[in-house]
Amino acid sequence: MQTAESNLSAAETSADDDATSAEQAVTTAQDNLGFAEQTLSNDEAKLNNDEAPLTSAQNQLTNDEAAEASACAGSSTTGTTATPSPSPSTSSACSTDQAAVATDKTTVANDTSATSSDESAIQAAQQTVTSDQNAVSSAQDSEKTTEDHDKATITSEKEAVTSAEKWYRTTLDTNTESATPNPTTVAQDASAVTNDEIVVQEDQQTVAGTTLAAPFAGTIASISADVGNVVSSSGGSTGSTGSGSSGSGSSGSGSSGSGSSSSSGSSEAAATGASGAGTGAGGAGTTNAASGFIVLTDLSNMLVQATFDETDAASLRAGAAASVTLEGVSTASAMSATVAEIDPTSTTSNGVVDYGVTLALTGNQARLKPGETAASGTCGRRATRWPTRSRPTR
Repeated sequence: MQTAESNLSAAETSADDDATSAEQAVTTAQDNLGFAEQTLSNDEAKLNNDEAPLTSAQNQLTNDEAAEASACAGSSTTGTTATPSPSPSTSSACSTDQAAVATDKTTVANDTSATSSDESAIQAAQQTVTSDQNAVSSAQDSEKTTEDHDKATITSEKEAVTSAEKWYRTTLDTNTESATPNPTTVAQDASAVTNDEIVVQEDQQTVAGTTLAAPFAGTIASISADVGNVVSSSGGSTGSTGSGSSGSGSSGSGSSGSGSSSSSGSSEAAATGASGAGTGAGGAGTTNAASGFIVLTDLSNMLVQATFDETDAASLRAGAAASVTLEGVSTASAMSATVAEIDPTSTTSNGVVDYGVTLALTGNQARLKPGETAASGTCGRRATRWPTRSRPTR
């Protein structure tokens, strides 16, 4: 039914367009005919205007030829017999009349040419009028033919719409009678939809599980598995605590002391995860290791873990300024730092009570790597050497 209605609408639109086009064609043809008739009328008026001077010029020529014949009669010769010569006055009148006759002939020739041109223009205008009359008749005939054709088309399309409406109503009544829902089928289809939604959710979760998301931004320090290995969903870190002893001597990879105080530490990268930033400090000689499928290190916030004996630790406070010098870099300048954390509990080694202190580096850290040894440093007014080792951060 929609197709029949669409065809009817298209036929009506086409009929309107055809009627407009035919009317424009008839109007154009009538305009051309009117212009041609006006041109013919103008040419006929011009011919009438040009014929009057021609008649006048022809009459003047006849009169001047008669005057010429009269004035020049005495100067003519016949055979071998000569007539008497005219007097000077007679000769002058003859010349004047001859000149007038020549002028009259020129005028008659020009007027004759003008009337001939006018007659040619009238003939062409008459042909144009005839052609435009034929064009008007043809446009009117075409308009009538197109109108009849479009009316027939619209009538046919209306009949098609009526037939389609009858068919639609019949089909709708039939389908309404046979379209009673089956509760069992509806329940089965609803169950199938629910199962499909569950499958889609499981597939979406499976796809999401193929992407590993880091808990925080950082640099990959290590990967403990290869492609194809099966890894657990969680990792952990382990730590081991050694011992340090005070004494006098040079710095090394173990521990060293200077004066009455000794300290040790390690540089580490601060780990920042979804639960927030975390820092930690160990005791003397502390080493830490992180394990897991991928180990991340935050290289933007490096820490140094050091120890101070109880005498020095008593004068420290969080936020105090400090400086650190790296071991093995002879040209390295001291790096600025601040006291980030002081352990609330102490460790005792060989009778020496120490407190762990975490220093946060505040200077340019681009040259640092986790695990480097901080050779020496100052905190407050105390100068200390720190033999340190790094603790990886997972």
